[in-house]
Amino acid sequence: MSMESSFFERRESLRHLYQVAEFTWSSPWALLAHAMLRALNLVPWKVHYETQMGQQPVNTCWALVGSTGAGKSSSEGVVDMYFRFPDSTPSMTDLQTWEGSVEAGSGEAIPDWYAESRPPKDEDDTTAENSIDNKRRYRGKNHAAVFHYDEVGKMNALNARQGSTLPEYIKSGFSGESLGRVLAGGHGTMLKKRTYRFGMSINMQPKRGGLLFNPDQIAGGLPGRFVFVDAKPLMPEDEGLTRPEIFVVPLVAWTDIGSIKATESMETAHKGQKLGLLKGS
Repeated sequence: MSMESSFFERRESLRHLYQVAEFTWSSPWALLAHAMLRALNLVPWKVHYETQMGQQPVNTCWALVGSTGAGKSSSEGVVDMYFRFPDSTPSMTDLQTWEGSVEAGSGEAIPDWYAESRPPKDEDDTTAENSIDNKRRYRGKNHAAVFHYDEVGKMNALNARQGSTLPEYIKSGFSGESLGRVLAGGHGTMLKKRTYRFGMSINMQPKRGGLLFNPDQIAGGLPGRFVFVDAKPLMPEDEGLTRPEIFVVPLVAWTDIGSIKATESMETAHKGQKLGLLKGS
């Protein structure tokens, strides 16, 4: 399927997502967040978002905001249940790379989730596209990972540890900058700039967002990396709804696509934001 012919499929997938939200009493915004993370996880790491101002990786961070019991934790599982993505479709054995989202115990642990040991026969092939260094290579062809924290309190606790760098790793991952570190003896993992796909979601109760909204992180731009969505569940008007079928997400042919170009309205929005920054508003 080409990007040009996918408008109908995108429209149908959004309609299906809303129907799933109604049936499961979930937040459509929370479901959209997890569906977007899964979809962008499939975009090849070489393909970037292109505007007049340059290119940026399609790396994303989402914050699902809602009170206890709103359904933040269940929304990821709902997407897995009602949407079948190419990287988790049994019939596409060569694309089955999805192993689920992961919770990194620290900022330094994030790069290690991308890496696996290289077989001895490949140790001398340091020029391979999938190579990280002469000992490690990327997991899967797409160099992708999705990180998820079920409670923002866990992130707050991790960040409270002395010397924690979790916020800095999140910002670097979002921007596609070099990620990681190499210690003495070659230990550790360093991902080169724009060679990986990064996604993150966190579940956040409104009064527990200290990590994202303390003065230091506001000054450093951490909240600006996140898309905040309302995780309040959707209560259907009709309780006799039919269970939605599984929506099979079509495979996009990325072979001849070098970048995802911004639409005219997107360009206008970017220029407006930049103009506001230059004027100090």
